[in-house]
Amino acid sequence: MRTGMIFRIDDVTSNTNFFDLRAIVKKIHEMFYANVWACITPFSSPSPEGAVYPNPPFKLMGKSNFYNVRQFFDPTRQKIGDVTKVSHGLIHADHSSLQFDAQEMSIATSCKFIGANTFVPPFNKWNQTTEAVCRQHNIRLVKSEEEGWRSLEHEPFDPSHDLWYFHPWRFDKESFSDALSLKRPNVPA
Repeated sequence: MRTGMIFRIDDVTSNTNFFDLRAIVKKIHEMFYANVWACITPFSSPSPEGAVYPNPPFKLMGKSNFYNVRQFFDPTRQKIGDVTKVSHGLIHADHSSLQFDAQEMSIATSCKFIGANTFVPPFNKWNQTTEAVCRQHNIRLVKSEEEGWRSLEHEPFDPSHDLWYFHPWRFDKESFSDALSLKRPNVPA
């Protein structure tokens, strides 16, 4: 088995189905010698789908919609499995649209709270301000497109590729196994 493979699980919140998530993490470790990242967003809104906010997709929501949070996730109180905890911001907003102080508060505070030194920007969006905040706080900024991350939700799984990400609310343990076996799950875009 190779080293260096990473499975990145974006949008881990209090809405996450942790029974399925632990089963998915276990499945990854059974099949691969891989690091698994849980990208945690502490503040969210109740969502029956398990997403950060109700009614995905929410990429095009106005900025103020992302401030409508009503619940908090403390990862020290929930077993996730054998994962590396990574920040996905205090809230799941497009950080590239935020000023320096707002980005700094979200990135630095969430990393300190989670005990992380890596930030994965929501929507994979970042800018020079995001870079400056991360540099100032000695936090690794994940630049998904530049680093070659692929989506398990939209691309066929290729076990020779090392960087994969997905959202836990898009899979249960069965559909995740199907995705790894090169069968395409019925996942809406």
